[in-house]
Amino acid sequence: MLISASLLTYLEIIAVLFSISNTYWIPSISIKLVLTDDEYDLLSSDYSLTYSNNTNMGTGVITINGRNNFSGSVTSNFTISAISLENATITINNPNSVIYTGEELTPAITVKLGDKELVEDTDYTVAYTNNKFAGTATVTITGKGNYGGEVSKEFTIHKADPTYTVPSDLTATYGDTLAAITLTTGFAWEQSTTDIIKQVGTVNIYTLTYTPADTANYNVITNIPVEITFAKAKLTLTANNNTITYGDAPAHNSVTPSGLVTGDTVSGLFGELTYSYDYKQFDNVGDGTFT
Repeated sequence: MLISASLLTYLEIIAVLFSISNTYWIPSISIKLVLTDDEYDLLSSDYSLTYSNNTNMGTGVITINGRNNFSGSVTSNFTISAISLENATITINNPNSVIYTGEELTPAITVKLGDKELVEDTDYTVAYTNNKFAGTATVTITGKGNYGGEVSKEFTIHKADPTYTVPSDLTATYGDTLAAITLTTGFAWEQSTTDIIKQVGTVNIYTLTYTPADTANYNVITNIPVEITFAKAKLTLTANNNTITYGDAPAHNSVTPSGLVTGDTVSGLFGELTYSYDYKQFDNVGDGTFT
């Protein structure tokens, strides 16, 4: 039987990709032989198929060739539509390295549709929005060539660590508080600033927090170690005047301290004080001194 265009129709020619990893399109078809009063469903053994112009989006060509009990051929076109990127996945390469710089950031991406990795500028184009400051940015891919539609993915621009200079040559005096030590702008003590410090010499047990002016784009840095040199405090002891009666043994009336740090005592610092006198018992009446 001779196949002719008037006798043969094929229905439901649908542009469906046989396999996304292949480089050609194969439509799904149903073929019927239309006779005068009836239709006959052809078997796959009744014909063979050949395709042309079916590698890219556009118009493909299918040719049906009769075999066995059929001969002749018929050709028709079918439409190859763009593959939708709706189900494409976008991966940000090295997402932790996307850090604020003050410039617009365009991190590299990988785009896959199923197992197939798509090629930028061949299969899609890329655009970035809100991609200058720390926070949430968006990358959008738009189909190109054999691909259509678009898909977006949000990514994070991380805050940057600020640059700073740790305060140095910090000095204080035994009995001071941290509040008495002036720091450069942005730095603050992590320890209490009201506690009295009873240290002498260079110590490094204190830490700072640095808060940059732009906290929207820069991190606050904590636990910054710093050295402080504490000088000895000046303490003055003044002997109190005392009056004794002629014939009495020399005696003192204790001392008055000046510059004593809160919580310290003279006896706690020096133990029991000893005194010396330039007056002896039964010396003439008058003024004497003791130290």
